[in-house]
Amino acid sequence: MVAMFGLPTGACGPDSPASARSRLARLEEQGLWPNGPRHLGIDAIGVLVLVGLARTEGDPAWLDRAEVLVREVDRVLRRRRGYRAGEGPLRDVQSFRELALWILALRTLGEERPAWSKRALEVVREVHRAFVAPGLGVHARRGEDLDHARTDGGFGRLDAFRGAVVWRLVDPVGLAEEIEEMDRLVQAACARLRIDRDVTAGAALWLSHFFPDEYWSRLLLERSMEVLERTWNESEGFFARSPQARSSRRALGNYAITLGLQSHGLQGERVARAHEFWDVQRWRGADRGLAPQIMACASLLPHAMMRPGAKASTGFPVPGVCRPVVSAVLSAAGAR
Repeated sequence: MVAMFGLPTGACGPDSPASARSRLARLEEQGLWPNGPRHLGIDAIGVLVLVGLARTEGDPAWLDRAEVLVREVDRVLRRRRGYRAGEGPLRDVQSFRELALWILALRTLGEERPAWSKRALEVVREVHRAFVAPGLGVHARRGEDLDHARTDGGFGRLDAFRGAVVWRLVDPVGLAEEIEEMDRLVQAACARLRIDRDVTAGAALWLSHFFPDEYWSRLLLERSMEVLERTWNESEGFFARSPQARSSRRALGNYAITLGLQSHGLQGERVARAHEFWDVQRWRGADRGLAPQIMACASLLPHAMMRPGAKASTGFPVPGVCRPVVSAVLSAAGAR
């Protein structure tokens, strides 16, 4: 792959697109991304960031670069059905979480370059039957050829919600049968839903913004906001890893949360403070990995990660504001 990112000029504050480009340029200079080992989930977020750059800068060259990246992922990770989760230790695994992100990335790129929308639909049809266990859940992991469930996978906590969201975005008519199957699994997942950590709260918050009127979206929003209220560190400006570990923090979880908040247009002041905290914080240990850096870019440039028409804004919600609606709908659905 050729060089993608030049160091931007001009303003480069912690919440500017230039800040995201600066991070991407440093990763490229270090040989970590996009020219390093492939990881399907990280590459999916990278494609979404490139689409976001194309939209904010009005430059279709970013879409060309996104297509180069997609073709490179195809070359390295594509299987007869689906995609490997990555290289190295992940080469014999397909992960539903990573696949759902990749399908979303293909579908979003397809809004600008329509051929990729067709690919997104093809991949859904390739993987749906292998991952869905009717009446039980969505397998988190399968073998690289989708021929067996991995014993180290189990059923993904949020995977039914991921499928319900992404399948609707890809083709709500053509995938009606698959969506109906996901919806039945979502109802069961609501009854046992547990959100107790930063990354899970951020993912649930982000997933809940795509179809905000669905009862399960309201539940994801409520549960996530409850965790955020219990983990926010007002004095320093970051979200802790969990309510039980309030002195512990990690960049990946904070950027997942700030992306989720922006997708709803909520708590703009906290988003800005968390971005500022991590902009000046010395990153150590796992925070220096590739995933937190790419997630930071997604939160700093969230446009392509948000549903069409969603607009970031500021304001603090009242915790539990949707609880009466959620409780009523869940009761009607028979969830406990």
